[in-house]
Amino acid sequence: KIIKRMLRNMQVEVTTADNGKQAVEAIHKSDFDIILMDCMMPEMGGIDATRYIRKYISQERQPIILALTADVFNENRMMCISAGMNDVLLKPIDQNQLNQALLKWCPE
Repeated sequence: KIIKRMLRNMQVEVTTADNGKQAVEAIHKSDFDIILMDCMMPEMGGIDATRYIRKYISQERQPIILALTADVFNENRMMCISAGMNDVLLKPIDQNQLNQALLKWCPE
């Protein structure tokens, strides 16, 4: 909810999913420029959802996927990257970190 509020303050259009399964369903219905994917979600975690998106969504519809995680260990970062995530953002994330990530990955 905090990140959603930060994004809305930046006037970014936000679509939310409560779990990885809903995220996968959403990407079948709409195109997204960027996805902030929580690694620890019920039903289907962010890593599994990312693997699904990278495998089954056509190349021209592939979004940037940024992991959101509180796990600071390098093994987790490498697992996120190997699943197909473009970058890893550590929680708690502040407005400046979020701004920098969006500018880096989605400069328009």
